[in-house]
Amino acid sequence: MDRAATVTAFQAVEGLEEIVVPKKNGTSEFIVTADDGLKWKPSDGADQLSVTMEAATQALRHVPGLSGTAIREWPTSLLVEPLNWWFRHGSGEARALYNADGEVLSFTKRAEAGIQRPTRMLEAVEDALGEKGIATDDLYYDKVRVGLDQVSFAVITHEKTEEVKAGDVFDAGIMVFGSPTGEAHVEVSPYLNRVFCTNGMISPVAIGRYSHRGSDGASIYDWTRDMTVQAWDAIDNEIDAVRSLTGIPVDGNVHAVMADLFDRHHVPARQREAVLEALVEESDGTMFGVSQSFNRVANDVEDVSGLRHLLMVSGDVAHQTERCTACMRALN
Repeated sequence: MDRAATVTAFQAVEGLEEIVVPKKNGTSEFIVTADDGLKWKPSDGADQLSVTMEAATQALRHVPGLSGTAIREWPTSLLVEPLNWWFRHGSGEARALYNADGEVLSFTKRAEAGIQRPTRMLEAVEDALGEKGIATDDLYYDKVRVGLDQVSFAVITHEKTEEVKAGDVFDAGIMVFGSPTGEAHVEVSPYLNRVFCTNGMISPVAIGRYSHRGSDGASIYDWTRDMTVQAWDAIDNEIDAVRSLTGIPVDGNVHAVMADLFDRHHVPARQREAVLEALVEESDGTMFGVSQSFNRVANDVEDVSGLRHLLMVSGDVAHQTERCTACMRALN
């Protein structure tokens, strides 16, 4: 993926704004559209905002006494009266996140720490790599996932390329897991991208975490930039860790090794089967193939937390330094 496509993907959450209005004695109003959808006017004189189906369902679930069956089955025209009553007379505040296109995306997500722009984090990574002497006009991007609570992206360069075994080449980069609403930690770590199939892995040890709550005042840009520099300095260690896997045989013990990894990392049942199928393709008789089987499945995972989980399992395999000599399962 190129930079333009990455920035375009970010647009869904890039222009987020939060609006907060009181319910009791408020003047907000929901309006039914011709196609039985919803618009919301937060207050008198405010512009009308379109309401996505998910956000409309969230708003309706807040109304006391309104059943799930009614929300699913009733036409919007019957639901709008109790909805308006609750948003004008209920307790507390009505909060909404809306994007630059004037669409309300959520009535439940909060951004108390302020909206964090993924593009700003991207710029911080690029600037830091430039500081390290990497040509930023030749970067490429992968693992781009976008959600309200979490986004992910990898920034990769061909300038740092290593062959970890004959014919198997990895490019080096940086992986970022961000959080537009501040609900999740921001993480920056070294990233290795397998060239021929875009398998990727992140480090479970050389990783920085930033919490929007209780931060020391550093801006997300400055923090991401500093952590990128630190993560890049750890790249050679990560390459060595991956290369070491090619010398650890697992023939005859692969089922015990996989069962241990599944249990140790609480891999969901639906993904275990996919990982085992990938292992058939990746199996080379070493722990390298085991590690790559998790990365291969991660390529198809769209959920940010699920993607992170599988990449972390792969990275953990590379950093398991103590193994049972009989079954090759990790002891640390």
